[in-house]
Amino acid sequence: MNDENSGFSRSDKFKSILLQPNVDIIQLKKLAWNGIPNEFRAEIWQILLGLLPVNSERRKSTLERKRKEYIENATTLFAKGVEGLDHTTYHQIHIDMPRTNPEVELFQRKVIQEALERILYCWAIRHPASGYYFSSYNGRKPFEIDEFQLQNVEADSYWCLNKLLDGIQDNYTFSQPGIQRQVQKLKELMLRIDSKAKNA
Repeated sequence: MNDENSGFSRSDKFKSILLQPNVDIIQLKKLAWNGIPNEFRAEIWQILLGLLPVNSERRKSTLERKRKEYIENATTLFAKGVEGLDHTTYHQIHIDMPRTNPEVELFQRKVIQEALERILYCWAIRHPASGYYFSSYNGRKPFEIDEFQLQNVEADSYWCLNKLLDGIQDNYTFSQPGIQRQVQKLKELMLRIDSKAKNA
């Protein structure tokens, strides 16, 4: 049944899923496959990444705890200013900031660049095996945001980045075990296919 015939808009369907005591993650993934309305995008991505629990009663406290943890970590790392940071890591992040979507005004704002620097630095320090590699960001139109909101957005962005990169970190560590596992799986698949072709 399509959206027009069901009487429910896509937004209504997302809202209905999010209001369940426990989000049906399979249903959410299917619905999100064709895009997520702006009003739900942040929360849904956090659920899909596993940052927020599917249980609706635990979401608020989890988000508050994660935000607090990030803010405390960033505050501790940056307590002595730039001088107290690992120079090599911070320098690379700092010189990459102006190159991050230079055509998007949002990413050229000092407050946004500083937030991105903190996010990337905190991640790099927390993941020393892979460290920092330049990454580009896709931005939206510029917006106005107060300091408290920016702090929450920064913390949420850090945790989302953390969840995304944790899944591929093995590809960037010494001897690249993640890539080695994928190559081995591909080799096994090719042997199975080749064996079937020979026996056909």
